[in-house]
Amino acid sequence: MDGTTATESSLWTSDPDRLQAFLSESLQRNERWIALADAKAGTILVLIPAIAALAGPAIVTFAKRRLDQLFHPGMLGPLVGNILYGILLLILAASGAWALGHAIAVVIPRVNNSHLVKDGVVFFGHVSGRTLPAWQRDLTSLSQNTLMNDYAEQVLTTAQISQQKLHYMRTAIIAGSLFLVTTVLAFIPTAL
Repeated sequence: MDGTTATESSLWTSDPDRLQAFLSESLQRNERWIALADAKAGTILVLIPAIAALAGPAIVTFAKRRLDQLFHPGMLGPLVGNILYGILLLILAASGAWALGHAIAVVIPRVNNSHLVKDGVVFFGHVSGRTLPAWQRDLTSLSQNTLMNDYAEQVLTTAQISQQKLHYMRTAIIAGSLFLVTTVLAFIPTAL
């Protein structure tokens, strides 16, 4: 930004309709990003347990057989194979848990709202704390500048929520991809 505040900006004072259109578009874009992150998180929250339920029994049965082999005298080759399979299972479990944890974090937005105006008229957290007559009174006495400030605050808040959700989503996708790869690798020996 150029260092000017909202009240000093020429767009803020000279073209409030254009500013309102910009803020509205920005808010809608943020809302789309939030919805996209939530949809992706929902997919991960369904997909990983479903894959675990489908592949899990065969992998567990195979792992038990491998574990039983560890307690019988054998050659070094099977021991190394068993250890590697155990490491693969640890990676599988950790990546699945990591992906699920981050997918859950996506659907639980947390925002530092210390910058929020406590009596705003746009943010649902402020509106929900009022009675209908009080909110209507606030709306009718609202200046254009106050509305734009409140709207700008809402754009900032949803941008912060979007950023946080997308950060967690990226991590969930990476961990979920690792989970899928290790599941396939762990499942292949069960089919042989």
